[in-house]
Amino acid sequence: MDLIIWRALIETRACFDWAHKWVWVLVGVASAPATWFYLWLFGQGHAVYEMMNATAAFLAALLTIAIVIFLINLCRSPLLILKERDRSIWSLKNEKSELQEAFRPKLLMVHRAHTDPWLQATQSQNPNSEIYDSGFIYTYRVSISNTGMEVVRNLRVTIAEIVPPELRGTPHHLHFTNDNSVPHMEVRDLPMTLNETNGRFVDVIVCWLGNGNRQQMSFAHTTIGVSGLVPTQSYEFSIFVSSDNGGATIRQRCRFTIRLEASPLLEFI
Repeated sequence: MDLIIWRALIETRACFDWAHKWVWVLVGVASAPATWFYLWLFGQGHAVYEMMNATAAFLAALLTIAIVIFLINLCRSPLLILKERDRSIWSLKNEKSELQEAFRPKLLMVHRAHTDPWLQATQSQNPNSEIYDSGFIYTYRVSISNTGMEVVRNLRVTIAEIVPPELRGTPHHLHFTNDNSVPHMEVRDLPMTLNETNGRFVDVIVCWLGNGNRQQMSFAHTTIGVSGLVPTQSYEFSIFVSSDNGGATIRQRCRFTIRLEASPLLEFI
């Protein structure tokens, strides 16, 4: 009950702010009738208007209107309190949802053509030949970033839906960059990353270009017993990124294009 009365007083006080000019107009209009009412109420009904003091008239009108507004607000207060409580509950639920959304892992896959470290070119001998043949190894990568606060558990990056289907037995897990362990890791945790350059890099295609336009390429998968070597040509394929965290899934269609007078190009389509 005290809360209801206190809320009614607050609402009544708010009505008398200068922003509510209609209240003060009402006070001015009601000055004379309100003073007559109080004179009659205290047994002085025989008094005439000339006997009224202007200040008393104003205060009488102010008191009368304040009492009326207070009684109205007293009736409104329970509804206002309930409405404010519901609004507070909704606000808390909204803040909770925003926090949950901020913590939820959000995966982002990025590839920037001709940009290190997404494309790394290294002068080297043909890695699949015992005959010395100098050239360049081009390693094409994608980066996986987590823009949420929650750690992505057991991140998996696989390749599938290759056209033409020269790589058998897909889907295959792709190789995490700089993973030198054997057998190679197929899952990795991914904490929050500030940007794509701090994300988890994954090797997708390794292409060797030698002198005399000799070429050799392979998909950088980690499946034991399956060679990644494929004919050197253009391909379209899908990269799938998933994890044990619900909702953190990506499917990206890619195109790898062989060019005659330039290095091959990997791009998202």
